[in-house]
Amino acid sequence: MFESPFKEKLEKKLKEANGICWDGCHKIYILMTEEDSIESESYGYDVITNMPVEEWMKELWEWWKLSCSLKFITEVKNRNFEDIISQFEYEEN
Repeated sequence: MFESPFKEKLEKKLKEANGICWDGCHKIYILMTEEDSIESESYGYDVITNMPVEEWMKELWEWWKLSCSLKFITEVKNRNFEDIISQFEYEEN
């Protein structure tokens, strides 16, 4: 699983999130509003909503492990993007 300080940053965002999605390669998004989730679905993403934070954390970790080396996790809020974990910022042990 993610380690500090990334674990806490992700948990904080997920407590307020509407959903999460992944492109199957390296783009992982935490979607903060219902509109962001709907828009992501319109782009073809499979959006996961209505899960406890612990379950979302497990899903994010699975996606992270399966992603290519360009992976990142970004918050999307009202079409604005903010990195939570930038590319090459998190090294797994």
